[in-house]
Amino acid sequence: IGRLGGLGYCDELKFVTKAHGESVCTVSRWDCKKLRQLISGNDDTLDVAGLIKEMVEFSQDKYQQSTKEHFFIVEMHNVKSTKDILLDVPAIKSYLSQVAPVPFDSQKFSFAEKIDKELRAKVPFYETYKIFVNEEQIFKPYRNEMRISQENKDQVKEIQFKQFQNGNGLLGFGWIADLQFLGVISPPEYMDGIRLRSGNIQIGDKNILSEFFRENRFNNYVIGEIHITDTKLILNSRRDNFEDNDYKEEFYNSFVKEIGIPLSLKIRDASKAR
Repeated sequence: IGRLGGLGYCDELKFVTKAHGESVCTVSRWDCKKLRQLISGNDDTLDVAGLIKEMVEFSQDKYQQSTKEHFFIVEMHNVKSTKDILLDVPAIKSYLSQVAPVPFDSQKFSFAEKIDKELRAKVPFYETYKIFVNEEQIFKPYRNEMRISQENKDQVKEIQFKQFQNGNGLLGFGWIADLQFLGVISPPEYMDGIRLRSGNIQIGDKNILSEFFRENRFNNYVIGEIHITDTKLILNSRRDNFEDNDYKEEFYNSFVKEIGIPLSLKIRDASKAR
């Protein structure tokens, strides 16, 4: 379903695939323009199988390079979307840097290797991938320094690791940056908020945990990530939260205890001191 999601946003969708050991390359071309014509017509006798037969071309060609190579390539030709959002390169790069399972940038974030090492040791299925936009590799947006306002910046002094548990074991594991809590981190920095991740892919948006602080805005004073470790925390179909069960409640209760209340108190204390 996810791979066919591109049908509505281009004129041709092309899949090119080859398995390890195969000597042929398989190509599947989906004529999206023809699809739109067929489903908007008056022919109500065409079923799904007939529709696919009408608009899909399938071929196999001899693969000229090593049979050990294996890949799955998706190509969208003549991309079209409302206000060309799918062709907005800065927006795409920003989205992928926050949501996709990309690595930290060790050149800009001094704690990158330390965090990555801990996550690989504690989080099952944690992995990072090299993703490029116009030949530029995408990294998570975390840096040592972040802007609070035109005049103020905050600095990451250290990293704290946190565990989130119920009576049976570990539900999640993550990191929180030690900051001065000078104010809400500027949204264009793309770092604000403690992000929730599963398989190193972001769940929901940056505000998913805001309601578990004393004030929602407090979540935007901090940066960090929590990675889900227990498979009983099941993502819903929209991937913006979990399915309702006891583990969901236990996880959020643990978050309030470990992060929500303590950080809310620290932020208020910092505000009073200023």
